Amino acid sequence: MLPSRSPRLGALAAAASLVLLGALAAPPALADDVAPGSEISVAADPQTPDPRPEPAEPAAPETSGPAPADPAPPAEQPSEQPSEQPSEQPSEQPSEQPDVEDSPAEESRSAGDVRSESQALAPMGPIGPLAAGPVIVSGDSAIVVDATSAAGANVPISFSVSGGWSDAPIVASACVLSDDPINSVFALFGLDFLGLQTGTTFSASKQLAVGDYYGACVFAPVSIYNLLQFTFHQFTVTVNDPAPTLVVPADIEAEAVDASGAPVSFAVSANDAIDGPLAATCVDPDGATVASGDVFPLGATVVSCSTENSRGATVSDSFTVTVADTTAPTFSIPEATIDPESGDLGFVLTATDENGAVLTYTTVADDAVDPAPTVICGRASGTVAPIGLGSFTCHAVDAAGNESAQLWLSVRVVAPAPSVTVPDDLTAEATGPDGAPVAFASSGLDFVGETLAAECRIDADGPGDVVTSGATFGLGETDVVCRVEDRWGGVATATFTIAVVDTTAPVVTVPDDITVESEDPEGAPVAFEASAYDAVNGAVPVTCTPASGSTFAQGTTTVTCTASDPAPVTLRLAPTAAASFTVTVVEPDEVGGVDEEGGAVDGVEASATSGLPAAGAPALLGPVLLGLLLLTAGGVLLRRRA
Repeated sequence: MLPSRSPRLGALAAAASLVLLGALAAPPALADDVAPGSEISVAADPQTPDPRPEPAEPAAPETSGPAPADPAPPAEQPSEQPSEQPSEQPSEQPSEQPDVEDSPAEESRSAGDVRSESQALAPMGPIGPLAAGPVIVSGDSAIVVDATSAAGANVPISFSVSGGWSDAPIVASACVLSDDPINSVFALFGLDFLGLQTGTTFSASKQLAVGDYYGACVFAPVSIYNLLQFTFHQFTVTVNDPAPTLVVPADIEAEAVDASGAPVSFAVSANDAIDGPLAATCVDPDGATVASGDVFPLGATVVSCSTENSRGATVSDSFTVTVADTTAPTFSIPEATIDPESGDLGFVLTATDENGAVLTYTTVADDAVDPAPTVICGRASGTVAPIGLGSFTCHAVDAAGNESAQLWLSVRVVAPAPSVTVPDDLTAEATGPDGAPVAFASSGLDFVGETLAAECRIDADGPGDVVTSGATFGLGETDVVCRVEDRWGGVATATFTIAVVDTTAPVVTVPDDITVESEDPEGAPVAFEASAYDAVNGAVPVTCTPASGSTFAQGTTTVTCTASDPAPVTLRLAPTAAASFTVTVVEPDEVGGVDEEGGAVDGVEASATSGLPAAGAPALLGPVLLGLLLLTAGGVLLRRRA
């Protein structure tokens, strides 16, 4: 509803003068209130074509048609009605204009370019007649805007004229608004005045509240030669109450955090041009109110949101929240360890029999949604794994079908190592320079009790030659390593030592007792031979004391001969052997002496008595006794050594 207001007196007077001048000279049709869109014209030459263009070509109206040849004054056309078109244009205009009361301007005119035309006598310019033809009004005659605030909207209103007398030096225009249709120029007085402007374009703006309004404009050339031409144009203005706006997010996808679903955050906003920001309400399909951050269940949930402004206008929109479980479960096998030999994750088992070992394990699976994911393994717990190296894989699957990656596990079943039996360290007496033959026993068993043959080798800083029981071992210590291997590749070794020693002394050979004669009171040199032989070293040096060739004093001397092995072959000292004999030195007359009775002395018969001293036996008694004593001592010594 437009407020009551009084237009400015000057502008109103000018507009009134313009309108009154036109009204005083208006043809009868104008006096009867020209309907919108109708022509105001005088009788025209029936042979003169109507210069107006087709309504579909507003941008280029025809203005080249000739002016009426004999224009008749308005008084000669009392019977012409504005609602009818001239008979010579039945194809371009309807036979009659719609009644203004029954067809408002907004229904009879198209938006963007509605034309009102008026034709009369050729107007006169300062130097002659103005161009003849229709005057076309361009502009939006059905103005529709949305309110931008509680006060409504600032509505722009703009129209222009072209063709006909619009090229007059001065063209004036005036426009008004009303709550009711304006059907006549005489109805302009007392309405809401939009202004008086000069030129072919009228442009103004008006702040209008929500509602429907009617407007009208008058365009007319201003000239002292032509004061009777004008164009009356009607238009409508609609200020709509806009619906509120509601902004919802695009569809949302969220990952479930547990079996209940997932919390989902979203933003919904509403606004109204008049009320400003509005509150929005969102509900799920069951009608329960939902808000940002609420937990949404697994699956798709349609969230419907709506808002309402203060005038009761509502708007709604929706979006979908889809909560899905796309995360694979995780799992572990606590019993699995790192194999120190291969570095792989798996199991190292010891065989309990020849079939292998029982593989036992547990699985621990976890999933955010599924409380009990399924773990699938290629080898079940409780089955027997054979001796050797194997493997299998496991993976987990949850209720949503999400599968974990395959976990590869190694299985190494080891057979217990076999055992080997060897003798304790052995010591043998060398029987010759090559050592001595030594007999020994070695054997092995696998973990199931099968007998294994042992292979023994001399280990001289590494595996040496194979040796068997009864082989000859050289002097010294020899390490012997015996090895067994079972059918599963298990190996066992044991070592013992064979020591071949030489503990037997050489055999010393000496001559029999020796008796020699010597007249030298110092004695006599005596030569002899002695030797020694060792089983390992053969002939060895002999040392005799006194040595062969030494001078032996008168009487009996014991000679001792010794021999030793040339070097120690064990930690013990080299064994030594000894033997002895006697050397007796006598005067020549003592050899075979005869006693006084003529018998033998010391078993030697006297060959003659003439050689004895005159004193006879008493003179020889002392030396004989001494010789007997020495012989007795030597015999005792020899027995002891023997």
